[in-house]
Amino acid sequence: MKIRREIIIILSLLILISACSKPVELEEKEEEGAEIVEETEDVEEPLKYICTLTGLEVLDEADINQRPIAVMIDNEINARPQSGLDSADIVYEMPVEGNITRYMAIYHHLSS
Repeated sequence: MKIRREIIIILSLLILISACSKPVELEEKEEEGAEIVEETEDVEEPLKYICTLTGLEVLDEADINQRPIAVMIDNEINARPQSGLDSADIVYEMPVEGNITRYMAIYHHLSS
């Protein structure tokens, strides 16, 4: 048992040391003095206004300064199809009583 424990510790240390080292290809290129060029994607300018609920860009600052509005919508078979759920920022489905559920749609901004 003691030998197994020592082997496991040694293997764990080897894995840890190898994970922290540089890749071999990069070390060889650095030794040769070659320049390493990283691939960069076109950097877009940062998003100006971001919705705090969804993380998506909104049209103007007035959209994110408004308070969110939560609306409860019935999910009973007779109430279907519900409209407006596709334009909500967040939709929760929650049980209310028995086997009945309702949707809570949260609307925060108009840019959908």
